[in-house]
Amino acid sequence: MPRPAHEFKKSGPSIPPEDDTIDTGAAAQQTVRIVPAGSAPPVQTAAPASIFAAGQAAKPKRLYAAASVDPAALKIESGVPMPVMANNPGQSPWPGLCARMKAGDMVRLTPKQATSLISWAKKNQVKLARRSLGPDQCGVWRTA
Repeated sequence: MPRPAHEFKKSGPSIPPEDDTIDTGAAAQQTVRIVPAGSAPPVQTAAPASIFAAGQAAKPKRLYAAASVDPAALKIESGVPMPVMANNPGQSPWPGLCARMKAGDMVRLTPKQATSLISWAKKNQVKLARRSLGPDQCGVWRTA
């Protein structure tokens, strides 16, 4: 059940609320209507209703659609050699190193080299362990 709206007269800011009954003239008084929020009409504004709506408005529209591909029209080629990647022109040194190491052997490397070796070993299921030997040196042990 909606609550009724209330009206009262309020004088200027210099008059305390308990003295609202003092008549200071029509120009100094204003009528304030208090309405419960549930029955109040929404305020008309150009601002978005939420920050999520603002984020959606800022997102640019796609200017192109993904090109559709007809799989039957594509030509499949066999026997074409795959070129070496441009950013990795040489072979990795880690397979040769790991092939020479036996379980319990250790090699001293820089931290960057040790990280690279450990990454390669994880990818190729080679069991290694890394320990720091100082601020600019690491030891990598073959464990299996």
